[in-house]
Amino acid sequence: MKALFDFVDVVSMDFKLPSATGLRPFWKEHEKFLAACEGKDLFVKVVVTKDTTKEDIQMSVRLITNADASIPLVLQPAGGAYAPATAMLVELQNEALQVIADVRVIPQAHKILGIP
Repeated sequence: MKALFDFVDVVSMDFKLPSATGLRPFWKEHEKFLAACEGKDLFVKVVVTKDTTKEDIQMSVRLITNADASIPLVLQPAGGAYAPATAMLVELQNEALQVIADVRVIPQAHKILGIP
């Protein structure tokens, strides 16, 4: 980000949630990147699967608000066999809205458009 900072106006940051990806947590990396984006228009996206935990969303919210509580959060439901239940999405959104003013549920447009 340091090398690109002066060339970027808006940052669309992806958080990789361990419960959704099956990978190790990247919380420290996410925290460092949030700090590196200070001063830029930024929003954070997280893909929500049926396996996403409330704890991962809570940690995401904590990292975002520690950086800047005005950073919007976008919850992107996975599709197919990994799709979360609508009630789960609403619950996660409502929980995040208790701390972050702008939390949206937006589908993964590239999947709808058939772009890998």
